[in-house]
Amino acid sequence: MRLVDLPGGGSGRAYLIERELERDGHAALKSLVADYLEQARIHQQIPMAENVLSRYLDHLAAAERSGGTD
Repeated sequence: MRLVDLPGGGSGRAYLIERELERDGHAALKSLVADYLEQARIHQQIPMAENVLSRYLDHLAAAERSGGTD
């Protein structure tokens, strides 16, 4: 099973969020969807979009360099 984010208007890029979800169970799927929707609400963007993902990875790298994880 795959979880994807499809454009609401019917055209545009589709984003793969996660695959092989059947291994983790229904509770993991619900948690993943809830977190994804919360991140979309907070950032007002598609969480898997390259610019959002790049900023998040940059944030993680900076936190790692400084010794923190926030």
